[in-house]
Formats: sequence, C-alpha cells, structure tokens
Amino acid sequence: MQYEYTGYAWKPELRQEATFLSEKWDFSRYQPDVVCINLGTNDTSTDNYDLKLLKQGYQKLLKQVRDHNPEAKIVFLTGSMLYNKELKEVKQLLDEVAAEAQKAGDKEVYRFDMAPISGNEWYGNDWHPNVYQDEKMAGELTAYLRSLMNWF
Repeated sequence: MQYEYTGYAWKPELRQEATFLSEKWDFSRYQPDVVCINLGTNDTSTDNYDLKLLKQGYQKLLKQVRDHNPEAKIVFLTGSMLYNKELKEVKQLLDEVAAEAQKAGDKEVYRFDMAPISGNEWYGNDWHPNVYQDEKMAGELTAYLRSLMNWF
C-alpha cells in the first residue's frame, strides 16, 4: 500500500526509479479532523476483480489510516463513476467494513455515497468527471461533512 508515502507514479517505468516510494509521510506534522477516502472505481474497472480481496484491502487500508490518524473521523466514499453491479458490490463491501469497525469499537468510521454521474455532459478528459461534476460532488460531500462535523 502506498498510503504512507508521499509519491505516486502511474507509469510502471517510473515505479522502478530509486526515488519511488522512498519518502514516507511524517504523520506527526498534521492530524486531520476527518479523512475521506473514495474507493471502488478503479478497483472494479476490470472484469477480474475479487470481492474478498477488495474487502481485505479496504480493511487493511482502514487500519493503516486509523493507526496514523487515531482521533480522525474516517469516511469511506463511493464516487460518482460507479454504476450498476459494481456500485452495489462496492457499497456493500464498504458498508460491511464500516459496520465491522463500528462493532469492534471504532465508532468514527462512516459511509457516504455520491450520486452517480447522470449523463455524458458530466464527463471530461478520458472519461473522468469534468469541472461541473467536480463541483457537484464537492457540494454533496461538503453538505455531508458539515453535518457530520457540526461545521455550521
């Protein structure tokens, strides 16, 4: 997992460089009140994903985030680019991971689902959300976080 590192490289050849994943983030520099993590879109972008492995990965990520942010609220999100079967499966997995964490005593794990993109006019470059969809998602998440965090 790359959560603890400052770098990321999309291109495989860049991941071979000596500097890749060489610098760990110093979590003592800043402790957030809330950590939002959007999951599922790339995880289910191929036909060969494994739900059991995804759930294990989400549980491992939650543990890492919690270990480094002991006081933060953690919000697992589904983004606007998940649809149909994949949306249903990811929502179920994230609901399970959050519920299991709550049952185990971590009462600060939450779930939020953004509304799916509703038409091609909301897409930008390479089928990613455009600026208008980004603004729509920011509005949805901001409203949710204001309520969750009592930011009024």
